[in-house]
Amino acid sequence: MKDNALIVLITSATAVLTALISGGTQLLVEFIRKPDTKQRTLRQMIRKVNLWVVVLGTVMAGLIMAALLWTTLPKTTEYSSAVSAECPTFSATDVLLEKGDNVEIIVQGDDPFWDCGRGRVGPGGYFDEKYPDHFLPSANACELIGYIGEPGVYFRVGYYQRFTAADSGPLYLGINDSKEQCSGNPAGSLPVKIFVSKK
Repeated sequence: MKDNALIVLITSATAVLTALISGGTQLLVEFIRKPDTKQRTLRQMIRKVNLWVVVLGTVMAGLIMAALLWTTLPKTTEYSSAVSAECPTFSATDVLLEKGDNVEIIVQGDDPFWDCGRGRVGPGGYFDEKYPDHFLPSANACELIGYIGEPGVYFRVGYYQRFTAADSGPLYLGINDSKEQCSGNPAGSLPVKIFVSKK
């Protein structure tokens, strides 16, 4: 987004400057080739120079304001990660969040699944199966969940989640299973895309 805005700014400025130079060149040629019209041409040149100064000043002011706005646009960074079903270890995503960052997590693939010991299941887990001994009791068993920084405050992800980071620290993702003992032999992983927009 920022790169596209910069390209538009440069293209616009180049077009305006090219037009100004072209117009000035034409008047200068007329001034040199027609001595009998020098007086009239000189007056025209003065009027046009004044107009160019106004136009150029307006364009430059607009470019400066646009450049300042461009520097304040949020920068979005994309990350890719594979979240393992291994329990009770959560997968580090290599994403370092700051409080206030806008985060979007999207599970990739047409039919993503993993196995938390009872057969294949999607990132939404087993719907309506919630257990008090799991990392996040309010989430489905085997659902994709996460936390920021230190374990303890977990949040649901499922197939898709978008949120504003309430804390700073590394982002971890994993499977919602029992804290004490994993269900069976979990296996597999989920491919995810993570988009982070800085304030």
